[in-house]
Amino acid sequence: IEVWGDITQHQFTINGQCAQGKLILQNKSVISFAEVGVALWGEQNQEWLKAGGIVQSNNTNFINNTNAVHFVTYENFHPYQVDMRMDNLSSFKLDTFDININNVGNNIFYKHADLFGVNGINFHGCTFTNSDVNYVSQWNLGIAAYGAGFDVKTACTQQITPCPPEYTVPSSFNGFYQAIGAYSSVDYIYSFMVDSALFQNNSTGVYISGVDYAVIIDCNFEIGYNPSDLGKCGESNAYGIDIHEAMGFAVEDNYFTKLAGAPAGHYYGIRVYECPSESDDIYRNEFVGLSVGNQAEGYNRSEPMWDQTGVAYLCNQNTNNDYDFYVAYESIIRGNMGNDEIPSGNKLTDPDIAEVQFQNDYNQDIRYYYNINETDEWLEEYSDHVFAYDVNAENTCPPHYGGGGGHIELTVGERQQKEQDYTQNLSDYNGVKVLYDNFKDGGNTDAELLDIQTAQPDDMWALRAQLLGDSPHLSQEVLIETADKTDVFPESAIFDIMAANPDELRKDTLISYLENKSEPLPAYMIETLRQLANGSSYKTVLLNQMSTYYSGKVKVAQDIIRSIISDSITNLNDLRNWLDNIGGLVADKQIISTYLQEGDTTNALTLLNMLPALYNLQGEELDAYYDYSDMINLQITLQSQNRNIHQLDSTEIAGLLWMADSASGDAKVQARNILEYAYGYHYCDCPALPDSIGLKSNSSINYGNFIKAKGMEINATPNPASTWVAFDYGLALTDIEGTITISDVSGRVIEAIKVTGNRGQKVWDIRRIKQGVYIYTLNAGGLSKSGKLIIK
Repeated sequence: IEVWGDITQHQFTINGQCAQGKLILQNKSVISFAEVGVALWGEQNQEWLKAGGIVQSNNTNFINNTNAVHFVTYENFHPYQVDMRMDNLSSFKLDTFDININNVGNNIFYKHADLFGVNGINFHGCTFTNSDVNYVSQWNLGIAAYGAGFDVKTACTQQITPCPPEYTVPSSFNGFYQAIGAYSSVDYIYSFMVDSALFQNNSTGVYISGVDYAVIIDCNFEIGYNPSDLGKCGESNAYGIDIHEAMGFAVEDNYFTKLAGAPAGHYYGIRVYECPSESDDIYRNEFVGLSVGNQAEGYNRSEPMWDQTGVAYLCNQNTNNDYDFYVAYESIIRGNMGNDEIPSGNKLTDPDIAEVQFQNDYNQDIRYYYNINETDEWLEEYSDHVFAYDVNAENTCPPHYGGGGGHIELTVGERQQKEQDYTQNLSDYNGVKVLYDNFKDGGNTDAELLDIQTAQPDDMWALRAQLLGDSPHLSQEVLIETADKTDVFPESAIFDIMAANPDELRKDTLISYLENKSEPLPAYMIETLRQLANGSSYKTVLLNQMSTYYSGKVKVAQDIIRSIISDSITNLNDLRNWLDNIGGLVADKQIISTYLQEGDTTNALTLLNMLPALYNLQGEELDAYYDYSDMINLQITLQSQNRNIHQLDSTEIAGLLWMADSASGDAKVQARNILEYAYGYHYCDCPALPDSIGLKSNSSINYGNFIKAKGMEINATPNPASTWVAFDYGLALTDIEGTITISDVSGRVIEAIKVTGNRGQKVWDIRRIKQGVYIYTLNAGGLSKSGKLIIK
């Protein structure tokens, strides 16, 4: 069936008249053995201007069709306010989409539902299955959406609100390469929601490529393996959710496990891949019996060097996984999982079962906070560059969207409260940031650097006192400059200054520099500094507070943005305002997409041309911008010529092929999305696998190395002695007085000698002391160092 429409008209019926064709399917209708079951445009003759047709289906069987339903680019609008965007009126309820025998004319089956450039398509209580018969592509999908917005939810078989559980029917997907594949375009900012769906025996349950603000809640993923998938990555890999180059997602209260009887392979709960996240939490999910519960690859932050942004894992429950959390090589997520007031709340696989609870293969530090009072939250098996902090605090893990939490569309009152919350978080963040900036390097990094660079050996004590006074707020830049000033600072002074700044020590770049510079610190000092990096400071407190308030304001803004996007009437001006409230390069690109969605190329190009100067783009970032700019200009060309991505010429396709292989960031993703969706090309970002594991556990600092690094020393000569003994001592640079105590082997103090000055010698007359073995101890500044003395 072709349902024709008029792309220039709305879908509403007024005075009995509607400009669009409308198809109603009900009472167990059947459409089967068609190349296209229902086309909402002039498919046979490629009549794109006939888009806009409506289908409303209830309890229909779409059986053995090459493609069950096909939507193409159309945007509904208000009949009296034409600039007001509205949802498509098409919907599917309690329908079955199945492919179980060879389909029509030996055509290859790719997807049941094909959504291109439409918004608001509902699938409620629908069943999607693939029995893996002949003439089914190995790249098959249940729902394929390019630049499209849709909902997958439950249906109720009775007219009762709220629907009793016995009448609730979830949507389900079984046997697909990708059960749902959502691909972004540069000229739409549509998104989707999947609520309470069942995913069974799919190679990937939900695949997201560049689509922002997706919501996936309360779903059940029994992760299987599509045998035809074998060999693409040399391994058998399957995912519950696989998220690429997307942000603003809400993934909450889902359950992930390996399908019973699935073959050997690598099974991942959730993978995030190069997601430019401001603040996205994988929240309150459960992962059972998987190779990896959560895996992160690439830079999953909006600002790679700013660890207050990024993906975080909070309040998840892990059982019997090989790895609960894995951050691959050259990959980063948010720098802190929880804080000292609200810990991460994750429950972890028993350390006797897990290979590793938290494995970080890169050098960006992750500060992980857990509740000391809950043994199943203890982080005990973890790698380098993960720093564990036990705190006497609880994360109650309240529901947000999933698990009986809130709803996506906000009421007027809820919206007002969110706006107040945003203002409060923004104010708190700015207040702490002012404090942090005032403390950083004494409030003036350039002046601090100049003092170090111009210092002379005689300035050592004064400069050391200045730098310690400005600790723990010294920047890495200042610390590196200090470490290089070996003509002024002895090693023990450099050690003292580094040790006073544990937050910077957690960054492997500083430790590596100290270890590999032209005059490296001794190995025992490096080892001690690595241990000291586990410490906390006032700077840690400020960083945690900034992260909490920044994340708080972003989350509130994202709640409002999701509400705007999910509303049946989309206010693009309101959307732009809140994207601007989040701010940053990623948000500005989303704003450009909203202008293109309206056909406003002037404002789109104006903002596009401002980006290099606004964000001081250089090097690889500038190259990525030029590629992104080419994609925007391609879309503008298509709009001006009334063409779409299905109508590219050979030169344009060749350009996309180059971008798909050689570009980076948005352009690479968009090029791949077009080629995969419209031209039959396929790309696979094979997962990184954990290598050999170097575990560490909570360990104490080597005390001997610590006091040696601090500069404390004491020696007794001669030894053995008969008439006198000289104690040569050295105190830590922070101390100017101490005590040498001499005790017998029973611990009784024989003599106590006061010492002053940083270094010196004290002589002890032993002519009246009995022969035997004695212990001498130097005590100063809370440190002590001992030795054994024989008197004969």
